[in-house]
Amino acid sequence: MPTLTRAEADALWAVRAAEQSQERRTRGVVVAPARRLTRPAEKAAALDEQGPASFALADDGPVTLEVVGIPRPQPRPRRSKCGGVYTPDDAEAWKLAVRQAWMARYADRPPMLGPLVVVIVCRLPRPPTSMRPWPDSREGDFDNLAKSTCDALTRLTKKSGSRKLAWHDDGQIVDGRCVKRWTRPGEQPGATITIGRATALGKEENP
Repeated sequence: MPTLTRAEADALWAVRAAEQSQERRTRGVVVAPARRLTRPAEKAAALDEQGPASFALADDGPVTLEVVGIPRPQPRPRRSKCGGVYTPDDAEAWKLAVRQAWMARYADRPPMLGPLVVVIVCRLPRPPTSMRPWPDSREGDFDNLAKSTCDALTRLTKKSGSRKLAWHDDGQIVDGRCVKRWTRPGEQPGATITIGRATALGKEENP
């Protein structure tokens, strides 16, 4: 099993707690809530003993993609003056950068199969006059940043039937995380995207 970071272990604890809450509602039985553990290794060991709780990057090698550009969130559909509905193209430049980065490095790789884990770290340029310690909704909500990025990794163009890229459908993503932060000195805006096959944590196998 790969070594878990503190953030990953915290995420696994949260998922386990949610599963236990769901068990109480659906089975009508009393299940002791997950004990809050303090150390990542302790949390991971407890989850392993209790059975499958979440998904983690499998040992058989995740794929890492570096994209240079300014991450943009997926815009919401809007209604035109004529009464129709359209989606603005605000994120198209970012989607193009993601697709070009994938094709430059993994053009010969077939789309992945099965359940997947995706971790996206967006590096956003800080506005020159901004004193904000972290990006907020003005740079886009994290879920919309993930949406635009995952949409770009699904197919080469927006046309139906276009060539698939990282996976066949983004519905294969069963677990994930999207982080947004300012660029650090010497960094370029962009994103680091890690994709791996999902595997169940615990003694049972993921179906």
